[in-house]
Amino acid sequence: MCAIECIYDIEIRKQYSKDKSSCKAVIPKGVFFPKTTLEVSEIVKKSLNDNFNISIWGAGSGVNGGAIPQDSEEFVISLQKMDKVEILEHDFIGRAQCGVNTLYFQQKCEEKGLFFPPDPASADISSIGGNLACSAGGMRGYKYGTFRDYVIKITFVDGKGNIITTGCETFKWVTGYDFVRLLTGSEGTLGIITEASFKLIPGNIVKTSIYINFESMDILVAGFLKLMKNSIIPSNAEFMDSYTLNVIKEYLPCEHKNNGCVLLLEIDSYSYENLENDLKKFKKLAQGWDYIISDNEEVSHNLWKGRKRLRTELEKVKPNVFSEDFVLLYSKIPDFIRFTEEICNKNNIFFCNFGHIIDGNIHFSSVYENDEEKRHIEKIIYKISEYVISNGGTISGEHGIGKYKRELMIKEIGQKNVDIMQSVKKVFDPHNILNKGKIF
Repeated sequence: MCAIECIYDIEIRKQYSKDKSSCKAVIPKGVFFPKTTLEVSEIVKKSLNDNFNISIWGAGSGVNGGAIPQDSEEFVISLQKMDKVEILEHDFIGRAQCGVNTLYFQQKCEEKGLFFPPDPASADISSIGGNLACSAGGMRGYKYGTFRDYVIKITFVDGKGNIITTGCETFKWVTGYDFVRLLTGSEGTLGIITEASFKLIPGNIVKTSIYINFESMDILVAGFLKLMKNSIIPSNAEFMDSYTLNVIKEYLPCEHKNNGCVLLLEIDSYSYENLENDLKKFKKLAQGWDYIISDNEEVSHNLWKGRKRLRTELEKVKPNVFSEDFVLLYSKIPDFIRFTEEICNKNNIFFCNFGHIIDGNIHFSSVYENDEEKRHIEKIIYKISEYVISNGGTISGEHGIGKYKRELMIKEIGQKNVDIMQSVKKVFDPHNILNKGKIF
C-alpha cells in the first residue's frame, strides 16, 4: 500500500528526536521522507492500517517541542525533500512545497523583483511548512504582516489521508469557511500542510538602519512611540536590554550606556525621496538622542550583526537556551522588564530580554547546563508567564505551543476554548494520529 521507504537507521532517527526546544529528546521508531502530497497521503493511510501515530518535521528549528515525537513508537514524516518553488511573477504569486527553506523562498522571490515580507529570525534554518504550522511572525510583522497574512491557498493531508486543497490564488476570497487560516497556526494537529501559495508584493525597496542608545526601557518605549505617533513606521524595530548587550558586546558598533538599552530600527520605502523625508523627520524628532544612521549596506550589516548572532552567543554562555515568546502592550513593557530583572536576580538566574518592540513581542531568554538548572529556570519562567497573562498579554506570539506550553495555554485561554479546539481536531483527525500531544 505504501511504497515510500522508511528509514530505521538509529543515527538517522536520532537526528529527528530533538528540535531547538528544551523538551526531552524522543527517538522515533522510523522516519519517512515523502516527495509529494500523494506520498504523504499514503503514509497517513498506512499509519491508520498499521496503528501508529505521526510526528511532523519541517526543519526542526522550533523552540516549543512541536517536532518532537510523543513517544518512541511514533514515526516521523520529514517534509525536507518537498522542496519545489515556483514564482508567478506577473501574478505576484509564489508557490512552495512545505520543505522549502524560508530564506531560499525569499531569495527566489527577490530574483523576480518581488518581496515576501514575513521574516522570522530563523529564516535561514526554518521551513515554509514549519512557519505555516506555527503561524510564524518575525521582525517585519507589524508593518507588513506575518505568514497568516500572505498565505492564500494550501494543500494538506488530514488525519484520514484525504488530500484537501483550500483557498484560492486570488487576492480576495470569501467562499465558505477560511480553512487556510484555520490550518495556519494549528501546529500540524489538524493536517499536514504540503503545499502553499502566497501573495507577494513589489520589491525594489530602499532602506536604512538606525541604532539608538537609551538610558532605560521607559525612555526607549517613549521614544519609539514618539516616532510611531509621528508616522515613522519602521519595517523592523528591535530592542535589546543591557543584559542582551553584554552578551553581544563584541559585535556592537559603539559602547552602550551603563544599564542602558538599544533600539534598532529599519526604515524602508519604495523611493529614496520618501526615505530621505522620513530620515529628516527622524532627525528632528530625535534631537538629543545618541544614534547612528547607516549610509551604506555594510554599515547596516554591522548594526544588525549582534542581533542576528544573539542565539549563537547565548549558546556560548551555556549550551541550552530557553527562548520565550511573550507579547504585551507597549505600556506594559517597562514594568515587565523590571519584573523579570527582579525575579531573576533574586533567584540567581542569568537572563536577557530582547525582541520585536514594534508589535510588543518579547523574547525573554535564559540558559542552562544541566537538568537541575533547567528545572529551576522553568519554575521562574512559569511565574513570568503568569505575570504576562495577568497583565493581559499572551505566552506565544509566533513560536506556537507545542509540547512545552500546553498547561500555560489553558491558563491563558481557559478550558472551554481548549474543548472547542479539541472538537475541531476530531473533525480533521478523528483517530488523533497527527502530532499527538502538541497544543493539548
